[in-house]
Amino acid sequence: LISGATLNRFFALHVVALPIVLLALVVLHILALHEVGSNNPDGINIKDKKGPDGVPLDGVPFHP
Repeated sequence: LISGATLNRFFALHVVALPIVLLALVVLHILALHEVGSNNPDGINIKDKKGPDGVPLDGVPFHP
């Protein structure tokens, strides 16, 4: 039988641990996407034109 302690631990796992794991996976995905770049069928390399601070000039900002 499943006791109250087991239910509390299972609930805590889903409320605390799983969101942390999902957040870590999202961060890793964004870092990998930033490093490699997304699929670019046009063959335009946006990393060629950089400003003085090293940021690509024709990139799209993440937020306004």
